[in-house]
Amino acid sequence: MEWRDQRLTMASTTKGVKRLTELPAKYLWMPDIYLISGVKAEEMPLPLTTEASIFSDGTVRYVVPWTFTVPCRDRSDSWGCQVVFQSWNKPADEIALSPTQPFLDAEEYNGHVQWNVQSVSADSLITNVPDEANKSRLMFTLVVVKAWRM
Repeated sequence: MEWRDQRLTMASTTKGVKRLTELPAKYLWMPDIYLISGVKAEEMPLPLTTEASIFSDGTVRYVVPWTFTVPCRDRSDSWGCQVVFQSWNKPADEIALSPTQPFLDAEEYNGHVQWNVQSVSADSLITNVPDEANKSRLMFTLVVVKAWRM
């Protein structure tokens, strides 16, 4: 996960080069981002001291491994699975979610004997549904296909 916190900006050491600082994550403000399309989300066990990378422009990079269980729409030999994240109570002008790249490498998600991930795309939007209006959502869509047996 990556976000920008203007309170953490600092002068660069060399013109145009971002300075990097490591800081224990427990001392940082964390955005309230939740999986809203899933059945279950489990945080993987982490070491006692997990550090976040802070860059001179205020960008914070914090990597936490998770396992998500999400429902998929069955389309005979393939499924469309959406993984949707959203801030719990911050509006889009305070937390704007966006993908770092529109398409991800599907090979990173393969390895199951019964299915393979054919493609992974990412997109963001601002909601307009009642009680969730003006929230930023980040959606990953995975197209999963049955693995052919040999």
